[in-house]
Amino acid sequence: MDRVLDSAQLRVNVSGIMRRPYARSRMRAELRLRLGQRGTEEDAGGSPVLLELEFESAPDGVRVRGAITGSLPAACTRCAVPIQWPLDLRVDEFFCRPDIPLITPRGPRHSEIPAEDAYLLEGDTVDLNEMVNDLILLSLPMRMLCREDCRGLCPVCGADLNQGSCGCRRDRMDPRLEILRRWLDREGEG
Repeated sequence: MDRVLDSAQLRVNVSGIMRRPYARSRMRAELRLRLGQRGTEEDAGGSPVLLELEFESAPDGVRVRGAITGSLPAACTRCAVPIQWPLDLRVDEFFCRPDIPLITPRGPRHSEIPAEDAYLLEGDTVDLNEMVNDLILLSLPMRMLCREDCRGLCPVCGADLNQGSCGCRRDRMDPRLEILRRWLDREGEG
């Protein structure tokens, strides 16, 4: 899969903590992001998104915890007015070392997490791009509304109904449903 978000700031070298199990380091990064056709994208005109993360080494990888806060520019699903969608996400993810078995009391075994479901270390680098993109996209609702009672756009003239009534008649029936209306009229007569 092509990476949509591809920020150099999100490729973090963790070689310093990988030498000592359970060592920690922190990072703070500010990105300017927007929603693109296939996910989040870095864009100078986008909104600021702050990442405050802590890395903790483990024998089989690196745990990443922290927060992603800020907002994303979007458009209301009903009326298309520009909005800033707030982000306040908690992060708790694990980056596995590829092909290194886990050491357990019963001996070494491979991770029970399928490779396609895990974030993988790339040498001594944690690449956060895919994780940040996934967390943001999964946090977004199906419908982003400017307000709960948004009335949307008039289906006839396209006017913003939040600004007031446009005066269009909406009693016209979709021609594809005309046969159903006639059938219901006949059923009501009998």
